[in-house]
Amino acid sequence: MASDFNPCHPPELDSNYPKTTLSAILDLRFLCYELVMSDSEVTPFLSAIEQLNQQYPPPTQCPVREYAFPQVSTSSTATESPPNFSLRNVASSNPPADIQRLEVSSSTPKDGKLQSPQYYSSLSRQFFERMMARWNPRPLSTVEIEFELSETRRLVANMEDCDRIIQRLGRHSDQGRTALHQGQLYHITYRTYFGRIFRINDLPLEILATIFRLVVDPATHSNDDVRKRNAITSVCRQWRSVALNDGTLWGVLCFSRPAAYKQCFEYFERAKGFPLTVIIMDTPEKPLTIETTMTLIERLFTKLSSIRALQVSVQQLDSADCFIRSLSRVGEQRIPMILERLEIIRQPAAVGNITVTASDPNLDDQPTVLFGGAYLPSLRHLAIGALRVNWESSVLRDLEIIDLRRLFLGNSPAVFRAMLQKCSYLSKMSLAGAGPRTSRPNDGPPIALPRLDTLAIASCTAAYTVSILSQFTAPNVVELNLGRIGLFEPRHFEQMIGKFPAVKSLTLNCIPLADGTARCPSIARWLRTMPLLVYLRIVNITQHILCPFLYDAKTLEVRPKNAPMDIERSICPKLKYIEIHYSGSMKMPNTVDIPHWFLHRSSLGLPLWKCFIGIDTLNTLEPDRLNYLKEALEKARTPLYNHPLSIRPIEEQRLLGRG
Repeated sequence: MASDFNPCHPPELDSNYPKTTLSAILDLRFLCYELVMSDSEVTPFLSAIEQLNQQYPPPTQCPVREYAFPQVSTSSTATESPPNFSLRNVASSNPPADIQRLEVSSSTPKDGKLQSPQYYSSLSRQFFERMMARWNPRPLSTVEIEFELSETRRLVANMEDCDRIIQRLGRHSDQGRTALHQGQLYHITYRTYFGRIFRINDLPLEILATIFRLVVDPATHSNDDVRKRNAITSVCRQWRSVALNDGTLWGVLCFSRPAAYKQCFEYFERAKGFPLTVIIMDTPEKPLTIETTMTLIERLFTKLSSIRALQVSVQQLDSADCFIRSLSRVGEQRIPMILERLEIIRQPAAVGNITVTASDPNLDDQPTVLFGGAYLPSLRHLAIGALRVNWESSVLRDLEIIDLRRLFLGNSPAVFRAMLQKCSYLSKMSLAGAGPRTSRPNDGPPIALPRLDTLAIASCTAAYTVSILSQFTAPNVVELNLGRIGLFEPRHFEQMIGKFPAVKSLTLNCIPLADGTARCPSIARWLRTMPLLVYLRIVNITQHILCPFLYDAKTLEVRPKNAPMDIERSICPKLKYIEIHYSGSMKMPNTVDIPHWFLHRSSLGLPLWKCFIGIDTLNTLEPDRLNYLKEALEKARTPLYNHPLSIRPIEEQRLLGRG
C-alpha cells in the first residue's frame, strides 16, 4: 500500500505539533480500538496486530535507542501483587518519550477499594494531561515498539486476572472491590498508552471516516468541535484527504460573528452537496445589517436544496423578515427541499415586553406566506418569533415541533385549530405570547394530540392560557411548563383538572396567585390528577404553592406530621426531586416555611431524594436561615445541590428519556 506514512508509527509527527493535535490523535486511536475490539476478543486482536507488524515492519533507517528495559512478566496476576505502574520509569541515556505509568502510591486510596466514577474520571484526565505534557512526539524505534507491545500484553493479562477474581469472588467482596479498583487503574493506563502502537492508518478509509465523525460531532459547532476538525486535517496527508472528502464533517455552519464568516464559508465549500445546518445569530451590540443579511442569503441559498436546518436569531425586524421572505422562492421556483427545521426568531431585546399586535406600525401590512405557499413534506420543526405570517395561506402539515413566540395565528381560533388538526404527530408545542387571536369558546370538540409529550405556555393571561388548553387534549404530556402567566385564581386551576395525568416534570415560573389561592383545595385537586409527578421546579413563585403537597388527597386538608399516608391518599406520591430558584426583585423567603415543608413531607413517609437550589438563590438567605434550611434537609435526608436554572439536572433528563 503506497502512502507517505509509516504504518507502524504516528504519521508525520514532529516535536512542533500542537498538543491539541496530539491529544486528538490519541483520542482517535483509542476510539479505533474500542470499535474493533471487545473484552472477549483480546487474543485474536493482538495476533492481528502482530501480523500487521510483520507485514509492514518499521524502516531500517529508524534510529534504535538503547533502553535499559526491565523484565516484564506477561502473567503477573492481581492476586500476587498490586499493580506496579512504576515499571515505566525506564532509565535512558537519551530523552525518552513520556514512559511514566500511573503510580500506585499517588492514585490508590488509603483503603485500596473501589471509588466513585468521578474519581476515576478525574484521575484519568490528570494522568492523560501529565503524559501529554511530557511526551516528545517522534517515530518509535523497533525496541520501543516491542516494549509497548509487551506492556500492552501485560496490562491485558492483568485486566483479565482482575476480571477472573471478580467473577470468582463477586464484586461486593473485599477482594472483588480491590480487584475492581486495580482493574480501573490498569484500564486507565492501557487506554492512555494504547494509541502509540495502534495502526490507525491501516484501517479502511470508510472506518477512518466513521471514527472522525464520532470524534467530531457533525451535529454541533462548538469551539471544541472546530478545534478537533482543524486538528484532524493537520496530522498527515491521509487524514486530511479523508476529512476533506467527507462532507458530513463540515455540514454545521455557525455565523455567530463576522470574524467566523470566512471559516464558515470554507466549511460551506467542503460540505459539497451534503446536508447543511445553518445557524445565524447576532448580538444587541452588533446587530446583523440588511446588507450583510442579503450577502449571506445569496451565498447560502446557492445550496438551498441542501439545507436541512436553518436557525436564525437576530435583533432587527428587517433582517429577520428578509430571511422569511427569501424562502418564498421555494414555491415560486419549485425548488426541491430537504428542510427539516426552520427557526426564524426576532430576539425579544428588539421587541421589549410589549406584545406584538397586528396594528403595530413597524410591521409590514402584508404578512409573509411561508415558502411561497409550497408544502414541504420534510419539515418537522417550526419556530417563528415576532414576525407576521399569513397562516391561512401557508401549508403546514405533519409538524412534530411548534414553537411560536410573540405573535398571533389569525383572526379566529379556527386557524389555530386547523394547524393542530393537520399535525397529529405533534410531540412538542411551545407558545410564548402566541396562540389564537381571541379566547372565545371553541367551535368544535377539543382536538386530540395523543403524541404530545412536552407543552410550554408562557407570557399569557390566566384566562387566555386556560382557553388555549381547552382547544386540545394531550393525555400523554410528561413535561409541562407554565411561565410568566397572569394572576391565577382557584377557578383557573379547576379548569385544568384531569388534563395532564401523565406529567412527570412540572415547572411553575413567575405565576402570581390570588390571595388565599395557594391554600385553596383547587390546587390540591389539580395536583391530585398528576400522580406520576416526579420532578417539580418552582421559579419566582410564592412558597405557599408547596402547601397542597402536604394535603390528604381525600379530605383535601393538611395531614398532621408523623402520620404516614397510604399512596392512595397522597398528593403526588412519586415526587422525588424539587428545584427552587428566585431572582430579581423576588427573593427566597427568609421564613421557616420551606424547611418545615421538607420535614413535614418526610414525616408523612414521602421524603424527597434531592433538592436543587441555585447559588444566587441561596445567597439571598440570611446566614441563620440558610443554616436552618441545611439542618432541615439533613434531618429529612434530602441532599442539597447547587444547580443553575439554565442547565437541566441529569435526573430530569433521564426521567424524560433525554439523558
